[in-house]
Amino acid sequence: MNFDEGGKALKDETDTKAILDQVSKIHESQEIVFSNEYESFLHGYFDTLIHILRRTPCQFVNNEQNKIRYRILAFLWRLHHGESIFPYVTRLLDISSEILQKDNERNAYLAMRIIFDIHKNHRTNDEIKTALETKLPIFLKFVQDAYDCFPQTAEKLLAEEEAAIQLKKEKKNRVGNPMNEPSSNDPSNISNNKRDEEEEGPNRHILPSSCSFKIVTECPLIVMFLSQLYDTAKPYLEVLVPAMLKTVTYKYQGSSSTISDSISEMQGDVNKDSSNATNASDAMEVDVEKETKIGEVVAHDVKPLVSESEV
Repeated sequence: MNFDEGGKALKDETDTKAILDQVSKIHESQEIVFSNEYESFLHGYFDTLIHILRRTPCQFVNNEQNKIRYRILAFLWRLHHGESIFPYVTRLLDISSEILQKDNERNAYLAMRIIFDIHKNHRTNDEIKTALETKLPIFLKFVQDAYDCFPQTAEKLLAEEEAAIQLKKEKKNRVGNPMNEPSSNDPSNISNNKRDEEEEGPNRHILPSSCSFKIVTECPLIVMFLSQLYDTAKPYLEVLVPAMLKTVTYKYQGSSSTISDSISEMQGDVNKDSSNATNASDAMEVDVEKETKIGEVVAHDVKPLVSESEV
């Protein structure tokens, strides 16, 4: 079966497990992007992979549908950005932008990496760069909304986290005190056990991208890079930098030292990167060598939210 036939067969497949199996094989065949068959592979499979992403609903648990989405994105992130991919770049940016806005944080994180790589690798191609520049407002609007909503998002997530911590403490306190333990035949106990298994297993909830501290933390470096690459991005810094600094001054009022430390670490990263973004807003010319170094820093520092073994 050639690539065109294979892509059509995958596009026509409707069984979730069969799709996951085929997508997993593609995910594990990353060497194809460096072979002389790369262009033929893209012609046969690229549109199919985008089609599957669009028809497979976003998931906020790590079920089979989410694994399909994650593995496709992980593969797309590793595409080689040579001439063969030129006809597909804008479509890749479009689907990545969609995923960044509405998917869970693991998939959105990969989408953010794809977006950065697209801008970094095609900045010297004037035709593609011009097309990419028209898509900037979508990404920058997402960043603005993420920072504007950060206080409300943080309060909600931290309240849920504290409630979970308190529940664990109460369960721990009941250990060794059988009089306070519900019977194993108690329906409420069975329900609680089932819920615990779901939270710790594959059905554990994954945060949406708009509620992700990780996404918020990674935004400043990419915003800085884009502001150096495109003059049209600079005006957005007038709104984004104050929003970033407001995030840095957010005061956590809860009692969990673990959460407080997590917030402080995130604020430190945002503070450092937003300061760099402020400095970048004063630069009127793009320093290509500096861009490359920034790209290397982002690519080196960004860590996956989930390991390959988890998907």
